Amino acid sequence: MTSKTSFFDRAIWKRSLRKTLPLWICYLLCWLLLMPGTFLNFNYGYEHYRALSGELCEQVLGFCTIGSCVAAVIGVLAAWVLFSWLFRANAAYFYAGLPVRREALFVTNTLLGLVMVTLIHLITALASYLVLLLHGYPQLYACLCFFVASTLSFLCFFGFALLLVVIIGQAAVMPAVYVILNFASVALFSATNSLLSDFVYGMEYASWWETRFSSVFYKLSPVFLFMMQGLPTSAVFLPDGSVDPAHYRFDGWGYVGALAIAGLVFAVIALLLFRRREMERSGDAIAVKSLRPVFLYCFTAGCAVIFAYILTAFQSTTPVGARAFRQTLLFLLLGAAIDYFLAQMLLKKSIAVFRGAKTWVGLGAVCLVLALGCTAARYDVLGLYARVPDASDVSYIDNSYLGQMTDPADIEAFTQLQKLIIERRQENEQNAQYDWTSVYFTYHLKDGTVRSFRYRLAAGDLEKADPDSLVCRYDELMNSPSMIRTRNAIPEEFTPDKSAFVYCGIEDYSADLPKDASAPRYLSADEAYEFYTTCILPDLEDTELGKIHITAFSDDRQYANSLLATVTFHIDPTDEQLTAYQTRWAETHESEPSREYASSTISTDFTYSITADASRSIAYLQALGYTLDRPLG
Repeated sequence: MTSKTSFFDRAIWKRSLRKTLPLWICYLLCWLLLMPGTFLNFNYGYEHYRALSGELCEQVLGFCTIGSCVAAVIGVLAAWVLFSWLFRANAAYFYAGLPVRREALFVTNTLLGLVMVTLIHLITALASYLVLLLHGYPQLYACLCFFVASTLSFLCFFGFALLLVVIIGQAAVMPAVYVILNFASVALFSATNSLLSDFVYGMEYASWWETRFSSVFYKLSPVFLFMMQGLPTSAVFLPDGSVDPAHYRFDGWGYVGALAIAGLVFAVIALLLFRRREMERSGDAIAVKSLRPVFLYCFTAGCAVIFAYILTAFQSTTPVGARAFRQTLLFLLLGAAIDYFLAQMLLKKSIAVFRGAKTWVGLGAVCLVLALGCTAARYDVLGLYARVPDASDVSYIDNSYLGQMTDPADIEAFTQLQKLIIERRQENEQNAQYDWTSVYFTYHLKDGTVRSFRYRLAAGDLEKADPDSLVCRYDELMNSPSMIRTRNAIPEEFTPDKSAFVYCGIEDYSADLPKDASAPRYLSADEAYEFYTTCILPDLEDTELGKIHITAFSDDRQYANSLLATVTFHIDPTDEQLTAYQTRWAETHESEPSREYASSTISTDFTYSITADASRSIAYLQALGYTLDRPLG
């Protein structure tokens, strides 16, 4: 009769526990010093700007992020120590010769790691709770959040490390690969975006802080995400809508739960591979034979991208367009050749890897894939950046600091301009090698789709002087009457009367006013409203006031025609005005924002640097006693 498969062995458990006990003791001591020690030394008598209970709650929840980061370290250490015998052929033969099934070897050691780390997290959470309880500020919810979040994160990293322990047969290579793979997603995403943005016409490459948390590639690098953003927490609201100053809520359950599920999947795959693993391959870089080609080609392609990115970053001047395409392709092929033979040396444990037709065919295949991918991106084979949305499908266009375009006529003109930019690609790329202005805009379509584009428009002296040039056409669109009002005018809902106005402050650095001058520095709400409606608003309509000329950024002429008098209106909208503004915002943008978001889309301060042709505003200031007799600029 066939006996059942055993997944646990008590002798293996005891042997592994004795072997790894120093690691668990050190880990426990570190946590006891780190978390309960922090609250033992906390100054409970200090005056905080919020309730002390809320301060402590947020600090305990902050340890969820720290625990998740530390879980990445203990995960690889636990797997490395528990299965270190897999890195040595003699030890692997010994364990393989034991009268214990491989399933029992794997599951017993895995359970030991999970039990010990879970126990340490539980002791840390309980000790922290008791310390806070003795001081009169128990934080049971926050301590439980720390325990669960750190344990779930450990499950992810431990499962991933187990998979690498089974696949990689060298003790030094395994932790190195673990670290590289934990940051591979974000590194490759950033490097690829940076390289492609130099020669893919119209491709978006937003700043890393704008994209790091919204892209799935960054979520695939959890350690990076923990370090840069941390796990989210939020305030707790009371029934009356106010914020509870004594409590905070942990909002990262979805992400850490997904990490835990991924860790379980990694562990199951590791068990399946471990059952078939050839013990005689212990000591090889890749101990699973079928995965050697995967390592070879992924290592070669990934390192080639990083190699090309590093070489490009070291250049003082980065080319664009066709030159950037040729340079990137050259760097990719050079990096592929170097990395391919380095990977072969690791796999074969020899430097004699340059012989054999199969080797060169493999290198040629990698280079061909890289070349085809680079070429397809350059010529936009998929049509991602040569396809302009139809104006009727656009809800609004976000032009970053230049404002949001909502007028249908402006949107139609903008889409026509983008088509012209695409038609003049070759000419524009050639002229934009040295003098150019970067324009970045995002289409928000009515179906909820978001499409972003970025162009380098040639902005040399010839282009700035030519009203038909791309950069001048773009400049003209950005200074259309509707765009000026979007950027500078106080929302219409706040100007039917003066209820939203608080006061107006005037900073005048162009006139030498004596200390006892009667000229006011601040205008009352009534005066501010009169000044805005009778002077500022009309001047926005028919003068240079409020315009932003992107063609003037490079030579510091942007504000050369402005007075040194700065006027700032301070407003405080009523609830009715905010509601009206929210309604118009929703109708324009085809969405329903919350009141908090709607109010955050306006500024409570509107500042203007008076231009030379703003005659109404200048006359008003002079009537107040300002001596604006100095040259402008």
